[in-house]
Amino acid sequence: MYDSHIHLDQYHEDEMNIMLSQIEGVIAVATDLDSSKRLLDLKRQYDINIAAGFHPEQAVLKESELIKLVDWIRQNQTELCAIGEIGLPQYLRREGKVEDEAAYIHILETLIHLASELKLPVVLHAVYADAAIALQLLSKYNVRGHFHWFKAKDELIHEVIEAGHFISVTPDVLWNAKTRRVVELTPLNQLMIETDGPWPHTGFDKCDIQNQLSAIIGEIAVIKQMTRNEVSIQMGHNTRSFYHLEAHDESR
Repeated sequence: MYDSHIHLDQYHEDEMNIMLSQIEGVIAVATDLDSSKRLLDLKRQYDINIAAGFHPEQAVLKESELIKLVDWIRQNQTELCAIGEIGLPQYLRREGKVEDEAAYIHILETLIHLASELKLPVVLHAVYADAAIALQLLSKYNVRGHFHWFKAKDELIHEVIEAGHFISVTPDVLWNAKTRRVVELTPLNQLMIETDGPWPHTGFDKCDIQNQLSAIIGEIAVIKQMTRNEVSIQMGHNTRSFYHLEAHDESR
């Protein structure tokens, strides 16, 4: 099993050792330049795949800071499997804390353009109507997108699928009708599974990512009316294919 979206740098080292021994691999995503640097240090200690980017649910980057992030990504591009996490501030906007929407869109476009230049996919925080903006930019620069913990109206879900992008879901597929709808509509060969750890999910320990991923697989199997084994194999294949990873021991 792969965790296709986890903030690994937010765990303690002793937690990482246990977590990484449980599963086949992770895609560890960054929240800013410092986070990207920490993930690169971790990659030199552990067998992990990392992405570098700027999480949009925080104060907007100054242009000088964006330039530093872009330069660092260029310098370390061979260590990265993607650019991410990037996107738009859906939840800050709801709280009335976004004063300059255009600045966030500028950051997103800059990093998608960079992904096109470096021939890397992007990991997206772009839910609900924000997905429409992300789709336009992905199309403009011909970049593959991984929409993590995705939720949207059916029409937008179909647009993401038809454009060939991938979607991942968390343990909230067990109880969230919106996430279950995403699974219903998304072909199995465009789905991935994730924890978004250390985000807390009811009934699960934040470090027990194996049980979280296993529960997601089980619920997808129920929704898709397939066997757990069929779903598990396809989830591993999808993650490796999207991120161009080598296969590990699939018995995990």
